[in-house]
Amino acid sequence: MKAKHLLLLILILLTANIYAQEDEAEEKEKVTISERQYDELKKTAKKYDSISKKNDSQSVGYLKAYKFEVPLRYYTGGGITINTATYIKIDSISISAKDGYITDINVYSKGKQFSNKSAPISLTVKRFSKSDYLYNTFNIRESIVLKDILEIVPKSSFIPDDFFVKLTPEKNSIELKRNVGINTVFDLRLYTDALALFGNEANGLVQINGNFKHIIHRYNYRNTEIFTPFHYLRLDFNASKFDSINKYVYTDNFSTSSIVQKSHFSVEGSVNMVSGWLINKSLSSFFVDLGGGVSSTKMVEGTNEKAITFSNIYIEGGVKIKSSDNIGGDFSCRLSKLFSPQTEHLIQETPTTFFNFIRIKTEVYWSPFAEKASRLFARFNYFTNTNSFDKPNHFYQVQIGYSLLISDLIK
Repeated sequence: MKAKHLLLLILILLTANIYAQEDEAEEKEKVTISERQYDELKKTAKKYDSISKKNDSQSVGYLKAYKFEVPLRYYTGGGITINTATYIKIDSISISAKDGYITDINVYSKGKQFSNKSAPISLTVKRFSKSDYLYNTFNIRESIVLKDILEIVPKSSFIPDDFFVKLTPEKNSIELKRNVGINTVFDLRLYTDALALFGNEANGLVQINGNFKHIIHRYNYRNTEIFTPFHYLRLDFNASKFDSINKYVYTDNFSTSSIVQKSHFSVEGSVNMVSGWLINKSLSSFFVDLGGGVSSTKMVEGTNEKAITFSNIYIEGGVKIKSSDNIGGDFSCRLSKLFSPQTEHLIQETPTTFFNFIRIKTEVYWSPFAEKASRLFARFNYFTNTNSFDKPNHFYQVQIGYSLLISDLIK
């Protein structure tokens, strides 16, 4: 919107310059009109800028500490926890939240510290109605109940942004906000392949990869780090640009690996089957996804050029390691079943395994800027066919890329 205002301003200034060539009285009148228009433009720009800032982050509710004196509970053994006659007075509550979950909560009360033992706590009204216990870190038999202390006042169903807050009797609530920029749901990355640029691998010179992730629910098995199935959905697409030498698959030198390596466009969808934290209160996690996709590549058979499509189903498992807010990495292994009816006549041997492809991926990232969505990436992929007749055609990809902050580009 600011660019449009700037363009209008330039046009107005050009118009004023033309009028300046006329007589002095008319010139003064036209310049005065341009100044008025400029003032109106400034008011309009300020109005739209205010609207943009207001819409860029919206309130989804409040998290409130409504009690600072709560009953102490005691575990007697045999799965029985009883209320005691003792009440404790809370001094402060520190809360760290990520991806819509309280990952770490600590309640301080005169030498005692109560914390969530291992399980994440989703920031939902339903979860806060349950009895999540916070245990004394110095005496595991003592505990307090989360719902006795905190409550959520929701305004919408959006997942809140990450936050850290310290609540006290003087400041007992925090407004939960949701960043509604496009990059919160859509991540676009631009890669180049080092082996294609400096080596002999027939990889894409430039690749664009986009992925959309939608959280379906935020439930985990009680008192465990494991989320229930179907935690999220993912949609991925990838487009590759090849040089003129490597953009075709030739039938006289055909392999199943070659249509995977020279795929110029692909779309995949997956659903999470199981996921969870790796260790207690860690930002690192593990996952197992089930999915499938469709890809396209260009093939030359004789003198005829044609586009072929092939599909796949896969199961993929991996870990996401996060050492800090701006440094981390992923490791995953995917088993795929490839279906390519248009090239079956070119395969001379019968496949001996159900999953005929393995992909091993390692990725590291670094966010050098304040905005976490702006990242530098390095990714290594290894592809191999599980059938002996195509194993010699395995290939590697070494990709270096950048995650584009779409929300900044469209403002």
